[in-house]
Amino acid sequence: MKTLASLLLAAALLAAGPLRAELSPEAQTALTKLRSQDVGERSAAVEALAPLGAAVVAELCALRGDENRTVDLWARRALEAVCHRASAPGSTTRQQVADALLTQLAVPRSRAIGEHLLLMLSFVAGDAQVIAVAPWLLDGEVQEAARRCLVRLPGKAATQALADAIDNASLALRVAL
Repeated sequence: MKTLASLLLAAALLAAGPLRAELSPEAQTALTKLRSQDVGERSAAVEALAPLGAAVVAELCALRGDENRTVDLWARRALEAVCHRASAPGSTTRQQVADALLTQLAVPRSRAIGEHLLLMLSFVAGDAQVIAVAPWLLDGEVQEAARRCLVRLPGKAATQALADAIDNASLALRVAL
């Protein structure tokens, strides 16, 4: 399983390019404001980060799990805003945000953050990401989140990935499938 995860990480890194690109001054300011004590500044930061798309996904994921629970929650809210905006009809950033989320999913994180990333993927992923999400069905920690992600994705590729997983799935996942 670790070999599979390593291969997925390598594929995601090659597809996504550098993990952290140079951030615009606007993005840097907004990310700093997520740590503010003022709720108004944090709200404004979320609004400023939402249209920046894939460029801020890595930084927001780095803030997830912060020792300051408030920072963690606001980073989660900002990541959700980025994904919801990217999932809007006609959005040109959907693919880039989905690829950035996949790259971050391959980075070791807590179970809760992995589940949240899979939830966010369910809003923006498409057929191109199904092959990278499918192996997570065999990961006992996040298999249910991966199943929910694939169930939410339209298209035959996601349906086929779920059908293919039945043979190797745990009993609990087989029942869910």
